[in-house]
Amino acid sequence: MQFPSLIGIDFAGTVIRIGPGVEDFAVGDNVFAMADNAYAELCVVKGGRPVEGPEGARFD
Repeated sequence: MQFPSLIGIDFAGTVIRIGPGVEDFAVGDNVFAMADNAYAELCVVKGGRPVEGPEGARFD
C-alpha cells in the first residue's frame, strides 16, 4: 500500500446517481459490491459490479 491511500474492499449503500447506459439500477436502489478503496463516504463503480441489496436493508 502506498500512502496517501484509502482502504476498504466492499461497500453497501443507496444509489444516488447513475451514468449513461446504466439500465440495471435506479436512483434509490440499495446495493452492495466489492470495490477497491471503498472505505469512503462516496464510491463510484462500474454498473456491472454492484448487486441489489435485500429489500428493507438499512445503512445507518
